Amino acid sequence: MNQPSKNLGKGDRGLRVALFLLLCAAWQLSWGAPRDLPAAPTGNRIAILDSARTKAYFSLHYNTCDLNTADPNAVGPMEYKRYWGGWEEVLKELQAGGAIPGYDSITDDFVTNGLVRSSYKVLILSNSANMSQSMVDAIRQWVGNGGHLLATFGSGYDAAADSTSDALASKSSKNSLEQLWQDSLSKYVTTGTLGMDPPVAGSYPPGSVETMVTQASGPTAYICRFYDPVNGTCPPYYPSLRLVLGYGDLGIMLLGRSQNYPGSYAFFAFANNLSVYDPANIWPDTNYDKPLPAVVASPYKKGWAVYYAYAPEFIVGLEFDAAGHCSTDPNYPGGDTAPWQQDADTTWEHNHWVGRTTELRALMKSSIYFLLTTP
Repeated sequence: MNQPSKNLGKGDRGLRVALFLLLCAAWQLSWGAPRDLPAAPTGNRIAILDSARTKAYFSLHYNTCDLNTADPNAVGPMEYKRYWGGWEEVLKELQAGGAIPGYDSITDDFVTNGLVRSSYKVLILSNSANMSQSMVDAIRQWVGNGGHLLATFGSGYDAAADSTSDALASKSSKNSLEQLWQDSLSKYVTTGTLGMDPPVAGSYPPGSVETMVTQASGPTAYICRFYDPVNGTCPPYYPSLRLVLGYGDLGIMLLGRSQNYPGSYAFFAFANNLSVYDPANIWPDTNYDKPLPAVVASPYKKGWAVYYAYAPEFIVGLEFDAAGHCSTDPNYPGGDTAPWQQDADTTWEHNHWVGRTTELRALMKSSIYFLLTTP
């Protein structure tokens, strides 16, 4: 995934938005005061998969600090920990704040042989590529029995497709994970097909997206409560524009779902089209006018599946340096390369991701808490 070195805590944020955002007015949404949190169940009811299969997949596809590759800042098999560690940071914050009693890390083998019989209510899959069919079957059975799944980005999919037509031709002939969120395709295509190189200095690549919430309920119900646990204040551009900012990277294109699709709670807005980033309107707009869901939720038998068509945890993992970083990575000038944010990585001068993910973490916490407290 692309890693733009933009700090959303700095610079001018304009008050205009691209025409795309005017769709909000047509949807006539009603937004109430921030919701109080329902009581969470006791005991560790949340599990996050720490997958050896996914780590092996990343080790095959990413080199370590290789300046001669397309991603010279990648950290080999530890690249997976940038995703996984983003969710762990969110879970640690939920536990520290008293919202959950704790969480457990589980293995591939546990998913296959122990998940169905477990008491876990929530399972998090963080871009869990390369899952075996036995793992998929166990997760489907667990969700069908009443489990609540939260999956992101490439979790469950066979592979990335080269084009939209390639993705549309990849209908699965077997039970798949993505069928839980009503996607019949076994391959995915990302917004990277819309362009990867910024056309103007300082702009985002054309495929970069942010999140625009369209339903303040379900997995998006508690964004304001987790953004400001004391007063319930919402993120700056959330009350007026429904924007949850901080991502600025690629998303998966869930094709064929309209703005009124009942299971869609947020859609993508292209970063270059947002005047909160480009108040002078000097960046070329990304020209794609079909709706692309960002957060979807679907019931499946007795359970639920929430799917993020992007990976906000990746950006969180970068801010908190969950996997460590290369000494040559320009986003951490003079920072400590050891995993997790060290004292030298807590300021903008040494970590250009600092301050970027507060809104993303509020959304992630909201989705976890929704799944944890929904019967």
